[in-house]
Amino acid sequence: MIFRQFFDPKTKRLSHLFADPATRIAAVVDPMLATVDSMLETIAGLDLSLQYILVTCLVTCIHLDHDHVALALT
Repeated sequence: MIFRQFFDPKTKRLSHLFADPATRIAAVVDPMLATVDSMLETIAGLDLSLQYILVTCLVTCIHLDHDHVALALT
């Protein structure tokens, strides 16, 4: 499994990237505006195919940075 974390020091939150090394299929969890460029660069650099965007924070709270990124990436 490929796994990377992306930390936003301003909000003190993490975004996560998971991928299957065999299929190159990737998923991001709770992407944020502050980390999206780094995530996309990592995805491209690892030759991954972004297939899933999971936004878990909508269950417990709403953060506009997560919402906007999830909508922009779909």
